[in-house]
Amino acid sequence: MARLAKDVMTPHPACCHPDATLESVAKLMVEHDCGEIPVVDAQGRPVGVITDRDIVCRIVAGAGNPTGRRVDSVMTQNVVTVQQDTAIEDVIGSMERHRIRRIPVVDEHGCCVGIIAQADLASTRPASETAEFVREVSKGAYAGAPQLAARLNHRIRTLTLPFQKFGFIVGTRAALGVGIGVLLSNRFPAERRKWLGTGLVALGAAATIPAAYWVSRGVNRAA
Repeated sequence: MARLAKDVMTPHPACCHPDATLESVAKLMVEHDCGEIPVVDAQGRPVGVITDRDIVCRIVAGAGNPTGRRVDSVMTQNVVTVQQDTAIEDVIGSMERHRIRRIPVVDEHGCCVGIIAQADLASTRPASETAEFVREVSKGAYAGAPQLAARLNHRIRTLTLPFQKFGFIVGTRAALGVGIGVLLSNRFPAERRKWLGTGLVALGAAATIPAAYWVSRGVNRAA
């Protein structure tokens, strides 16, 4: 007897509403150990899905602030679903065509009653067919990975540059402060303070050149 979607789905999946916040969705993902949350209306019918990748690619990589953002500003709309009585072969075919790793399952009223992930289908197919299925679903899924990595790298450099500058400034001022304190101290003879002062001036000049170089290099990288 052919297996159906309801035989392999995870029943009663965690869902959220379009007006939920990204913070609450992220907590749901952690609590239920999942990477996708179906977004449903007041009747429980799917109107979209939101994944961990949606949050990263559409908010974090775009230098956006996820705090206070609503799910409907990030979610993937036009959600693809299958019926409870859909054959496993048709479920796999739908996931391959749309290149999705998870698919919500709905009942006869269109309400979300389950979700199927790649792992749920692994036990239903031979190893060779499972590998082919994973390859088909994964095609083009990370086509924008180089651009995403570049945006994230730029974001990180932009955020860390002020701290690099701050570190150079604090370090230089601390060294000068200690040096001035020593020079003003009466514990050292005048001749020794003279030589110490000359050494500090030389040290400060030597430290300024690499500091300026690394700061300018950070500015160029962040640009």
